[in-house]
Amino acid sequence: MELPTPLQSMVTPQGILIPVAEPAIVPVVAANIGTGGIAGGVAFAMSGGGGGGDHEETGDKKASDLDVLKPGTKEWNEAAKDIGRPGKGKNYRVRTSQEAEQLLRDSGRKLLEKPTYTDETYKSGYEHHPNERNSQNAPHNDLPHIKWKDWSEGKKNGANGHIFYDE
Repeated sequence: MELPTPLQSMVTPQGILIPVAEPAIVPVVAANIGTGGIAGGVAFAMSGGGGGGDHEETGDKKASDLDVLKPGTKEWNEAAKDIGRPGKGKNYRVRTSQEAEQLLRDSGRKLLEKPTYTDETYKSGYEHHPNERNSQNAPHNDLPHIKWKDWSEGKKNGANGHIFYDE
């Protein structure tokens, strides 16, 4: 699967691709977007948006709908590069928790693991979360995952996202 050249577009929660004229767009999901979206491509949304807290909304898209990346593939390498770049809502799926940590390391980000659902305030790090399909806040996170963020260099150069893995 080859990733297309990024478009200046945004995908609505219903999966409809809308062209936008704004230059401040960032990739939010680089995998199977679903009906009406870009299959196997990169969706874009306006930077600075998003849902409650650190969770970036994926609309009707569930984590289990994302394509599974495998180490050593072109898609894996593209995902690692994307995670290493600034931007919000970088969401990917791999097979195992070990692969999730490897993808995060391959991005070049030096993040320390934090306790799950910690109350600690931190600018950079990651947590392992269980699937949250029964939660009110993030039912689209229907697989266990790493929730990561790196705001150590400020909002302009920061990033966040999830790396989902199979149970």
